[in-house]
Amino acid sequence: MQWAQRFAAALAWVMAAGFTLMNMGSGHFVDDSVPVVGVLVAIATWRSEERKVRGAVVGLLTVLFLVHVWQFHALGTCLVLAATTIIVWARLWRTYWAEFVMRVFAAALLLLAVQPVLGALQPGGAPAEIGWSLALSALAMFLLVYTPSLRAGRTLDTSTELVAFVLAFTVVALVGWHAPGSLVGRMGVSYLPMRPISTLTLALLAMALLLRQRDQERAAWILMGLVALPLLFTLLQTLGGVTTPLNAMLHGIGWLPRATTPLIGGYTDYGVLTAWIAVALLPQALQRWENARWGITRGLGIAMASVAGMAALGLLIQLPYHREGMSMYQISLTATAQLVAMGLALAVAGENSLRERLFGVLPMAAALTLGGMFWLAATADRDAMARRVMETQTASASATFQRGVELRRSALRQLSSSLVASRPDAAEALFDRHVADMVRAYAAFRVVRSVGDAGEYRWVEPGFDAPAAPSPPVPVADEGHLLAVPGGWWLTVDSAGRRTQAFIALDDFVRTLNKAVFSDRPVRATADGMQTVEQGDPLGAPLSVQQVSLPGHEVELSLWAPPALTSFALPRSLVVGGLSSGLLIAFVLFLLDLSRRRSTEAAETARSLLTETERRLDAQRRLNDAAAMDSATGLPRFSAQATLISEQIAAPTPSGHGLAIVDLDGFGMVNDSFGHDGGDEVLRRMGQRISGAVAEQGRVYRYGGEGFLVHFADTDIDQLNHWAEEIRRAVGQPIALYSTHPSFTVTASIGLAHAPEHGIDLQGLLRSADDARHLAKRAGRNQVRLPSTGALQEANDRLSRVTALREAVARGQLRLAYQPVVDGDTLQLNGFEALARWRHPAWGEVPPSVFIPLAESAGLMEDIGHFVLEQACQQLARWRAMGLRTLGMAVNLSPSQLGQPTLAPWIADCLQRHALPADALTLELTESVLVEDMGAAQEMLQALHALGVRLALDDFGTGYSSMAYLQRLPLDIIKIDRSFVDGIAAESTDRAIARTILVLAHEMGLRTIAEGVETAEQMSALQQMRCDEMQGYFFGRPMEVDEATALARGQLRQAMA
Repeated sequence: MQWAQRFAAALAWVMAAGFTLMNMGSGHFVDDSVPVVGVLVAIATWRSEERKVRGAVVGLLTVLFLVHVWQFHALGTCLVLAATTIIVWARLWRTYWAEFVMRVFAAALLLLAVQPVLGALQPGGAPAEIGWSLALSALAMFLLVYTPSLRAGRTLDTSTELVAFVLAFTVVALVGWHAPGSLVGRMGVSYLPMRPISTLTLALLAMALLLRQRDQERAAWILMGLVALPLLFTLLQTLGGVTTPLNAMLHGIGWLPRATTPLIGGYTDYGVLTAWIAVALLPQALQRWENARWGITRGLGIAMASVAGMAALGLLIQLPYHREGMSMYQISLTATAQLVAMGLALAVAGENSLRERLFGVLPMAAALTLGGMFWLAATADRDAMARRVMETQTASASATFQRGVELRRSALRQLSSSLVASRPDAAEALFDRHVADMVRAYAAFRVVRSVGDAGEYRWVEPGFDAPAAPSPPVPVADEGHLLAVPGGWWLTVDSAGRRTQAFIALDDFVRTLNKAVFSDRPVRATADGMQTVEQGDPLGAPLSVQQVSLPGHEVELSLWAPPALTSFALPRSLVVGGLSSGLLIAFVLFLLDLSRRRSTEAAETARSLLTETERRLDAQRRLNDAAAMDSATGLPRFSAQATLISEQIAAPTPSGHGLAIVDLDGFGMVNDSFGHDGGDEVLRRMGQRISGAVAEQGRVYRYGGEGFLVHFADTDIDQLNHWAEEIRRAVGQPIALYSTHPSFTVTASIGLAHAPEHGIDLQGLLRSADDARHLAKRAGRNQVRLPSTGALQEANDRLSRVTALREAVARGQLRLAYQPVVDGDTLQLNGFEALARWRHPAWGEVPPSVFIPLAESAGLMEDIGHFVLEQACQQLARWRAMGLRTLGMAVNLSPSQLGQPTLAPWIADCLQRHALPADALTLELTESVLVEDMGAAQEMLQALHALGVRLALDDFGTGYSSMAYLQRLPLDIIKIDRSFVDGIAAESTDRAIARTILVLAHEMGLRTIAEGVETAEQMSALQQMRCDEMQGYFFGRPMEVDEATALARGQLRQAMA
């Protein structure tokens, strides 16, 4: 993509330079050449990091801009140079807002660059104010700013980039509004301009969106307050007809076309209202109803972009016809495009990539569906409105007919009067001239005759078979006498003793009527006694069929929509309906997403680390499988041949299968001495020696980082031992790697396994051989060992326990025991520590000292920790519902839990679900957690501390106790380990250490809890030292929930008594 952008920028630069040299601009060489030179200078020096060069470019472009303004010829060229000058000024700083300003004016350059293209699509429009050379230069500058590898600046999120486009529309629209006759503010076409208040309100809302995402709430709400005022006035005027003095004031300064015009333009008002609501609902992190508010905000953005997008598409479609003046609606193209950008900015707010936002693909499909619905609804609305227009036009046909008859009657009277006043010898010539003028001025005359005392004069259209003229009584009324006959009418007037008559043909009169009433649409007219009359090019089914009643004739008119009636009719009801549909879709999407998150949240959290590990292992496995042969030794890799070996072991042989794992002893020293190249050479030679030792009896594979694996397809245990000894002796021969270095010896520890004694499949044999290899290592290395029965049994037992524990976690077979924690002074019950317990159906109660290490090695601690925390909070909520509101609960955190970034949100959600105050929960962590990754632990503990939960450092003093923990970490409690409590009753080192810990904790404002209190003497000694809380067998062993409930209730009854 970046290479494509670079190529496009370079091509645009070259073409712009060529057009400029050939003077193919907008018609004035200075207009195009000065801005093009400025843009090309900016592009040519863009990659320079020297501040002097950038300063020189800024100075040059500023001078060129001032010269161009002085010699001003076109607004568009001046804007291109101004935008480029602002961009190079912004590059002098490396701040976030400088980057944002660059994006705004680069987007403005793109809007200016597309104007010649849009203008070319509109035939008969005004000449483009921006030439092709300058447009291509602006496009090159835009691509340069928006290409990350060329920009060498900050990367902004997608929503911010779209906000920049909204502001760019505002810049173009405002400048264009104040330049009468210019099309710059109208995107280069003759559509309506966007009103200043409309574009300013959208710009302020876009800035409020940006500020809210950057947590600058106060400034954002100030901007939204500024928008609310004109929005309220507009709604009062459009809904209630209330006009404020602000309208007259803005009309006075030229910001409104009329004083009665609403402040915010039609359709834009609903867009501004929608954007205002969406920005107001924008949630902050960990805010209540966060998911619901995100869903509504993005749903409003989808609906807004869909409605405005369909309107913009309709306007672009009607561009070729707009100059004909046949568009039913004219909406500002600038306004619709700015609304689209604002809607998209809302739809992607808070995310960084289109693929990860809006709950997956559902909202994008919803947006497309919604857009299609708008398109169909708008098309149907357009046709319905066209039919209503046709009905209105048809209703005026009778009045048009009467006006036509009156005009023809007046012409006949004038003819009669002229003949009466003329000399007899000149009457006939006068008649011919007058009739010629009448026929030329008024269509449909076929016969004209005038009869009087001086004689009869007659004109008949050539080729017309004139019907007999009627003879109404003399004289006829002043309005004349109209008589319907087949094919038309006879019109008779009497004036000064002379009767003048004319035959008006029905078909010609209908043609005239069609042109007068239906000037812009195809028409087909049919009537009895008249040939079919067609206007335009009527094709397909008519849009409407109307009956026109003329005196004595019924005419059927079939009407079609005009070719230019493709404008996009977008009534307000459709806008409101579209936004409502967007809200409904957003709500449905929110419910779907909430249901999905609720059902998978715990599983996703537990599987996140495992999934990532499995993904990486799978990727590594695929890479290894792709390279089946080891590059260092030339031997096949075991990982690539594991399936084949497993199939071979499954096939029975007379003597059984044998595996030998050959591990080179101290191979790391070889790498340290000779480097990796030397190490690879040693591995290659060892592979050759092992292959030579086993000959054809076994197959050698590269296995692990420093070893080999040999598979013997048909051998007994004695033979297996023999071949292993051969391998050990071959490996142990001296090796001379370089002539400059003395020879050295590498030994091998070999672990053996034989089927079926040590396993019946490949995995079982590998485990046995690996155990045997460890035995060989422990025996002093350079040994050959078979697996011992005890080691096999221990491995199988461990595997069984891990499997059983995994099933117990999955099936919820763990339970909690609760150990009391009492107050150090009053010995009243303060709460409990929740401890996990496992009772196996066959093994009985499994001690925590057994299953906790198993869980840590099997990666189950995160699942167990979530289970313990969930159950502990649930039980504490039950106790508090019983009236035991002073009880607290302590839960241990494992290292795997503390390393999960989702821990703090999950705990906050757990507390919220069980309606527990945060300070009722104490999270205990050991010093080993802190030693592993102090920085990550500190960050997570800060997040937990912000929730309000209490943090306790467990087993303090037994491990890596450091003052740094107490200084840097937000701890609330120190727990004194039981090892110091054991000897605290007597004057001893334990007593001194315990006293020191207590004094230190109190000086630092931390509470203390002593663990393992088992005697009254220990309790008394701790009370003397002012220990805050205590727990141990003296106060109660870990007990089941019923016993703990009874204990707590007993304490409550005593307190009440």
